[in-house]
Amino acid sequence: MPMMMPMPMPMMAAMAIAGTFMGAGQAADFVAGFDDLPLMTALSEIPEAAVTFDTAAGRIVIAVAEGRADRAAVIAYYSRVLPQFGWRRTPADSGRFDRDGGRLVLGFPPPDGGLTVVRFTLTPQP
Repeated sequence: MPMMMPMPMPMMAAMAIAGTFMGAGQAADFVAGFDDLPLMTALSEIPEAAVTFDTAAGRIVIAVAEGRADRAAVIAYYSRVLPQFGWRRTPADSGRFDRDGGRLVLGFPPPDGGLTVVRFTLTPQP
């Protein structure tokens, strides 16, 4: 019988938290390039728009998704889910979240063909 390797604790915790939110319009997967950013099921990633690179100040990750969820629903979803991963929404009425030296910003470029476009940008916190 092959020996199974134990799963790292942070990965187990992230999977358990994501599983909590897998109802209608909830997370099914994580956004590519992010270890713990659930992708709202109403959104689909645009892989060719992703950018990841390291700088002296820290890692920068940009991912883009689109879908039929409106901006308010996207903000509400991430405002509910991201605190489970240690993110704080700052200020409370924005799409900006801070955590341990990192800043995640949800940007909303102009809609593309009636779909809401969401740009997830992770940068070192200034």
